[in-house]
Amino acid sequence: MVHIKEGGVYKLGEVELKGELADSRNLIKAGGFKTGETADFQKIKVGVEDIRKALRRKGYLEAKTSSDRELDDAKKTVKLIVNLDPGPQFTMGKLTIEGLDVETEPHIKKLWALKRGQPFNAEYPDYFLSRLVEDQIMDNLGRTKSAIAPNPENKTVDVTLMLEGQKRKPEKKETQFP
Repeated sequence: MVHIKEGGVYKLGEVELKGELADSRNLIKAGGFKTGETADFQKIKVGVEDIRKALRRKGYLEAKTSSDRELDDAKKTVKLIVNLDPGPQFTMGKLTIEGLDVETEPHIKKLWALKRGQPFNAEYPDYFLSRLVEDQIMDNLGRTKSAIAPNPENKTVDVTLMLEGQKRKPEKKETQFP
């Protein structure tokens, strides 16, 4: 029989960011770390991933994050160190919309908020399409899909939105017999 003796409970102490962009307080907020509470490494892992996602929303498509920890046995605390490697910042390039007629396409392009030259938000294309569906902007909108094409040479991202009309079931015609 194996007996396990659990160690003491450690609280999450200081959270420190290291690397490029380490001075951004918003990134620590994005991690949602609860200092002073029991250190839950599953939550910490999720928080570090949330920081990576926050960087991607600011145009850092190649962002990498990792974490280290320093234990203070006397205080029973864990210092979390989040290492940031944001990589280059990408901006919005060209928007292409497929599947619309020449009258509808300009209206949908006007709704697109991400302008050329702005930091590219990696989550925006799918968010935009979900809003088109949820807000019922277009009648008979079927499947939607987005594709992004990063261009490492000029640090831009071209976006293609693919929209399909909803397939209608053929109407049943009643046949009358004389």
